[in-house]
Amino acid sequence: MASALLVALVPGGRAAPAVQWFVGNDAPAWSPSGSSIAFTAFRRGHAGEIYVMRANGTGQRNLTRHPSYDDLAAWSPDGTRIAFTSNRNGNDDVYVMNADGSRQTRLTTAEAGDYAPSWSPDGRRLAFWSSRDGNPEIYTMAADGSDQRRLTFGPAPDQSPDWGPDGRIVFVTSRDAGNRTVLYVMNGDGSAQHMVTPASADWSESRPVWSPDGTKIAFVSSRDFPVDNTEIYEMNADGTDETRITRSPRRDDWPTWSPDGARIAFSHGALLTPEIYRINADGSGIRLLSRKKPVLESRFLLAPDPLAGRRYPVTLGVTTGTGASVQGATASCTATLGTTRLRLAARAFTSSRARCVWILPRTASGRLLDVTIGARLGDSTVTEGFRVGVR
Repeated sequence: MASALLVALVPGGRAAPAVQWFVGNDAPAWSPSGSSIAFTAFRRGHAGEIYVMRANGTGQRNLTRHPSYDDLAAWSPDGTRIAFTSNRNGNDDVYVMNADGSRQTRLTTAEAGDYAPSWSPDGRRLAFWSSRDGNPEIYTMAADGSDQRRLTFGPAPDQSPDWGPDGRIVFVTSRDAGNRTVLYVMNGDGSAQHMVTPASADWSESRPVWSPDGTKIAFVSSRDFPVDNTEIYEMNADGTDETRITRSPRRDDWPTWSPDGARIAFSHGALLTPEIYRINADGSGIRLLSRKKPVLESRFLLAPDPLAGRRYPVTLGVTTGTGASVQGATASCTATLGTTRLRLAARAFTSSRARCVWILPRTASGRLLDVTIGARLGDSTVTEGFRVGVR
């Protein structure tokens, strides 16, 4: 696993970098032509760099090639430029470069961080969010960095703007929402700000992106089981007719539409090891893009109450990130009573299940048993561990 820079997560964006272990691919952005997807890659110990790949996942190329943290790519409407966030000058700022990675240029120079650029439909301006006035707010500027204007004013954080094809901006805020985050829409000049999240919602919504025709908004919601899980949803631009797109107990995040509105690319997986996937807008046809080999995920864990002197079988259900069954993986198993590691009686991986069996000694009654069970397929591994008292 490589060392990389994981920025602290805030509602609707990223901020305040802190060194953590982070490996994977995240934050995709579909090009206007539909032929390419830009994304953030954490590879070979780098803190985060902007890559681009074909829409089928092939031809991956590093565009930024800088030891700093580069993230949150956004294509210009004509596909010739990419705006992004970088801390290469000691502060998080908005940069822009040609689509081939040349002419990387800094646009913002405020002492506070500037994040998450989004282009206006005509390509003349960029929206972004900044805490330069003491609180995260939405700003816009000309595409060359001049004429910076503040659009939101209030004590609640306003973040993660996305500029739609009809000139309106959708963004994330906690105003009128307590400890949760909701989605607001406003005109490109900051007027007519109003909430589109249902007023009765008791969950958080974030990462909004307009569909290419401006009729829908895809976003991330935390409403579904298990706790802290996030899924991709879409809704009409007025907040009606919310529809769930992804269905996984793992994190689904950072949606981006294909130009024809038929598909959505997104990041999926554990927080520190995400990968880029795509899915049809109706929720079918999920496909892994950012790597060739499948990524293993756990589905369920079956562990009966352990009884001293008896066989103790534990089963871990395994699937891939696309939901496909797993063949050819190997199981891994450990069980420990105190400092004594138990001898394994049986181990197998069949039909997408890892199964491990131990025989518990009669003296185990009343003691704590520590169990770890996992599976490996190529360089992808998944493990689950638990502690349980023996009867």
